[in-house]
Amino acid sequence: MNLIELYNTVGAVSLGRPNVNSYHPKSPYIALQEREVPYSAMCFTVEGIREDEEYRVFECNLYYADRLQQDGSNWIEIQNDAYLTLYSVIDELREAEGISGIETTSQLQFFNQRMVDYVAGAWITFEIIIPIDFCNE
Repeated sequence: MNLIELYNTVGAVSLGRPNVNSYHPKSPYIALQEREVPYSAMCFTVEGIREDEEYRVFECNLYYADRLQQDGSNWIEIQNDAYLTLYSVIDELREAEGISGIETTSQLQFFNQRMVDYVAGAWITFEIIIPIDFCNE
């Protein structure tokens, strides 16, 4: 599995969630500054790659964001959706062909931020571990 295939796999799994309306293979600080983002949105970045003789390890961030209502009254609902959606995506990725393991390397972090829209959500950092043999196919 190469980097393009990894981004495509994460995108397909993310868009398979019933509440996810868009996937962006880039930082949310770029993707969510665009006009007319279909929310809820998932963003995915690979921050680094390391490998040894057996495995290639992709150091990743996965983000979930949704538009806050003007009064912020849906903040807890968005937190709940973010938690359920992020872990659902990670759980399905664990079963994806070629992925031999996923290790979360941080706690789930909630945020609210002004982009083009006022959004809330969460992100998590994790590692995707792929056998070198599968990477070279």
